[in-house]
Amino acid sequence: MAKKIVSFLMVVFLVNNQGVAASIEIPPYEKYVDEIINEVAYEAKREFGLYCDGSGGRMPKSVETIFLSFDVCKRGTIQEARELMVSLKNKLVKKVNSHKKIQPYLKKSPFSWAEADISISFSNEDDSFNLDDSVAFVCSAREGMIAYKATEIQKRETPGVVDCDGRVMIPRGAPTDIEVFVTILRESEEEALRLAQLKQFVK
Repeated sequence: MAKKIVSFLMVVFLVNNQGVAASIEIPPYEKYVDEIINEVAYEAKREFGLYCDGSGGRMPKSVETIFLSFDVCKRGTIQEARELMVSLKNKLVKKVNSHKKIQPYLKKSPFSWAEADISISFSNEDDSFNLDDSVAFVCSAREGMIAYKATEIQKRETPGVVDCDGRVMIPRGAPTDIEVFVTILRESEEEALRLAQLKQFVK
């Protein structure tokens, strides 16, 4: 009798586990997004010397956006950052729209610049940023804009830590010098395309 009870419980356990596994099954479009990301990252490294250091997107029930973050070890200019941004957005859009299997899973079709979320960092070999007027970071911004940022030193007060009862665990610190990004230029995607002098633009 005891063995029958144990066997029954094991069957219930296995069935329940199968139900859990089925409920967390990875949707097929995530595999297709990974394929696209890997292709873009490989080509960006080969063509521009960029390293992909982050990827993802917004995909709760379908592919809404795809995000790619790149880093390159050099001092950046606005023109170079602009041309890289335009090239990478175009490249990602082309890859998505030519990938037949992902088409049914796109929230908006065809995929466009609005869904292609790109950022690029221009850093030194020690991962630090140049403290001058060069571009340290460029990224997609809201409402079809692109933001270019430099790095500067600012004094900031460390906020400290307070627990749930309001007791100070780590006191607020004195102002200290830290590196922060500051926006030096915002421009529309259309303006970036015009100034980059690249002809192909998918909106």
